[in-house]
Amino acid sequence: LDYGCGPEGHLVRLLRDYLTAHQSHSQVCVMGYDPQADPQRIDLLRSAPEPKAIWDLVICREVLEHCTLREIRRLVSTLCALSSQFLYVTTRFATHPAHFLSVDTVDGLDPTHISMVTQPFLRMLFVLEGFTRRADLEEKMDWMKKGRCLVYERT
Repeated sequence: LDYGCGPEGHLVRLLRDYLTAHQSHSQVCVMGYDPQADPQRIDLLRSAPEPKAIWDLVICREVLEHCTLREIRRLVSTLCALSSQFLYVTTRFATHPAHFLSVDTVDGLDPTHISMVTQPFLRMLFVLEGFTRRADLEEKMDWMKKGRCLVYERT
C-alpha cells in the first residue's frame, strides 16, 4: 500500500509494470491511496475484515510534513494498523530542534510543509504502536544519505 501515492500513483504503476513483466502479479496486490483525492477512503481501508493489518508493506513518502501534529499522530496509528509486517516512511524533520518536542512550521521549500517534527519524536510514535526500527534496512534504503528514511517492522 502506497499511502500518499499522489494523483499519478507513479510508484504503484512502476511496481505493477514490474510484476506484470515478471508474471507474478497474481500473487501480489498493489494499491495506492491519495488522501488529497479521496480523504474518506482511508476509513474503508481501516475497516477491512480482520486482520486489519492486510498489507505486508505500507509506504508513506513525503506526506507527514503536510499534516498537523494531531494528524501525524493519527496517521502513524493508521499506517501501523494497516501494516502486517513493514513500514517505510520518508519525511522532513525539524532542522535545528531545541528539544524532543520541537516542531518546525516552515522549511523554505514548500509552503504546504507545516509540521516537521524531530526524528526521535516520530520514531517514538512508531515504537508506541508496537513496531521495531530496522536500521539495517534504513541504511540500504537511504541511498542519498539524507537521514529521512524510516523503516519499521511489526514485532
